[in-house]
Amino acid sequence: MEERQLQGKFTRIPNNLIKDDKELDPKELTVLTLLYMSRNSKDTCIFNLEWLYKSLQIKSNNTYGKKEIRTILQTFYNDEILVYYNNIYLKDKDTIESIIDYNKNDLIFAELFNEIGDSGFTMILDSEIELLINYSNKNKIDTYSLIKTYIYICSTFNNNVQAEDYLLGFPSIIKIAEMSEITEKTALKYINILRDLNIFVFDYAGFKETSKGQIKNGNMFYTRTGNEDLLLQRLNIERIKKGFIKVNQRNKDKSNLKRSITNKLKYLKKRQEEGQANIIDIENIKLLTEQYEELTKEKEEKKPNEKA
Repeated sequence: MEERQLQGKFTRIPNNLIKDDKELDPKELTVLTLLYMSRNSKDTCIFNLEWLYKSLQIKSNNTYGKKEIRTILQTFYNDEILVYYNNIYLKDKDTIESIIDYNKNDLIFAELFNEIGDSGFTMILDSEIELLINYSNKNKIDTYSLIKTYIYICSTFNNNVQAEDYLLGFPSIIKIAEMSEITEKTALKYINILRDLNIFVFDYAGFKETSKGQIKNGNMFYTRTGNEDLLLQRLNIERIKKGFIKVNQRNKDKSNLKRSITNKLKYLKKRQEEGQANIIDIENIKLLTEQYEELTKEKEEKKPNEKA
């Protein structure tokens, strides 16, 4: 299988800062991501507080937001994620007591934690971080939790070129919500935003049937936009095994299912008309249309005295 590369400037974030032993909360991870994006070849970051404020679009009168940034920098110091120095030569260490009293334009010299370890790293596109900051501020969405949702989903992608799930991930909504410290409803909202911003594509594959006969969606597979072909191949493997749609046998009245299919088709065809549909959407239009026609045919073939 051909190996694929990210298009554009990217940054590597150690996985243990995203989801493992040194896991950071959404605000901490966002700030550290900006610092990782700005580091030089010596893993050193030279910045000032004003740059962080502007990067996160924290308004000049937002005293609380600025205080949070200073507190986060202190946390990095306490947890030895950053080591501060008082000049560019990185010889004499600085203390957090002086850092938090710095003027917003005073330069801060910091050496970044760079221990990848066994957990590896996650690659994020710098342009996508900027896109998410701009979008969240414009639409009054929590910048930090949206960015952590994005980074966490990126961290689930399988980078083994020989693997069946190469460049794919399938975290549950529950797990995404837990890792990003948001509700499941908000997690669903955020992943739809990430799709609409053309960052991710995703879809359900197959279904699950409980012991009580209930039908539930199977795994949701995610990948980056541009890898739709890999996603579709993986979805088709699951759908061959489990089917695209299965009707609960206890519910012989198919009207609800037909209504659901109709609504999904309207949504997908609208995306198609607006030029936003990808190959996953096109395939789903085909499969949903076939399923709807099959249900309609079943109804027409029923005998007049057959019970619904």
